[in-house]
Amino acid sequence: MGSADLVTSTHTDDGKAVVSVRGEVDLVSCDELRRALHEALQSSTHAVVDLAELSFIDSSGLSVLVDAHRKARDAGGVLVVRNPTPMLRRLLDITRLDSLLVVENASAYDEA
Repeated sequence: MGSADLVTSTHTDDGKAVVSVRGEVDLVSCDELRRALHEALQSSTHAVVDLAELSFIDSSGLSVLVDAHRKARDAGGVLVVRNPTPMLRRLLDITRLDSLLVVENASAYDEA
């Protein structure tokens, strides 16, 4: 359980660091996501966190996304939350974080 349930991988796409997340982000595993996003934002002020394979996220995971958003913004960049699951979209709506975070679906890129 814990961080074994979370897998992150990072690659670069068109000059942006892309962090892909698979599994659960909770109090136990959120530090792994925090580290991955921190490293991504060290290499590029424009980063993407792809959450297509996210199975669960709690308030500690949302906090990590908000912190990374602020770090990117303060550095003159942006953090894009890509492919949020329906569960995450609902959480972002309920918490009104959808008005703070940049959220997009990959389908916009697939059609290009």
